[in-house]
Amino acid sequence: MRSRYDSAVGVFACGQCEPQTRRVPAADAIGHGSGRLVVIMYNAVAVGQFSGGIRSLPRGLVAPPHAPRIVVFCVQSVAPVRTSRAPLRVVAQRAVTKKVQVVLTQQIPNLGNAGDLKSVPVGHYRNYLQPQGLAMIATEGILSEIQKKQAAEDRAKLEEKAKAQAMATALSTIGKFIIKKKIGEEDQIFGSVSAADIGEAIRMQTGRDVEKRNVAVPDIKSLGTYDCTVKLHPEVVGSFKVVVQKDTSN
Repeated sequence: MRSRYDSAVGVFACGQCEPQTRRVPAADAIGHGSGRLVVIMYNAVAVGQFSGGIRSLPRGLVAPPHAPRIVVFCVQSVAPVRTSRAPLRVVAQRAVTKKVQVVLTQQIPNLGNAGDLKSVPVGHYRNYLQPQGLAMIATEGILSEIQKKQAAEDRAKLEEKAKAQAMATALSTIGKFIIKKKIGEEDQIFGSVSAADIGEAIRMQTGRDVEKRNVAVPDIKSLGTYDCTVKLHPEVVGSFKVVVQKDTSN
């Protein structure tokens, strides 16, 4: 790293003459001085003067009356110049994978089912999905059809849930479903109460079937009243009671 100075601007005044401004090299300005009062200004601040062999460093400079000429040099510094450069560092940019929206025409493992809208790399679509007939570009027309299909499916799901909620309300309103069983000693029933028995009791009173696998049956060994539930929908569970009574028929 090195420093340097710009060239100096000298203001020469002689008696009542108009000052004259000239640009001279800084080295000449600092060495100038025979028979004259030389004032050195550095970055607009007076830093020194000399007349002949006399030098001083006052803050404010006033020329003596006998000085025939006054020479004021204003020297401005230049920022240091850096001679060495930092090594150039090259950073590689990661390639951006271009993607395209497609509609799957078949189920593809780890990707989706037929009719699903997916975003896949362009190369994967061109080299595999398109030649194999597994997907097609999602045009505006296809997207519109998908939206209509999705809206219809959403309506169907809402209707299915509403039916399940209505059934749950019916079960809780009826409250109790009676099942009769033959008994032995101490009111112990013969056999057991199964999901099929409860499902049949519900069908007899509501006219609707329920999936036996969705009925939660408690351990019923004797006469009495038991709490039961049936899953009517992924988000709807019906609750009711089962009353086991003695079967008096022959």
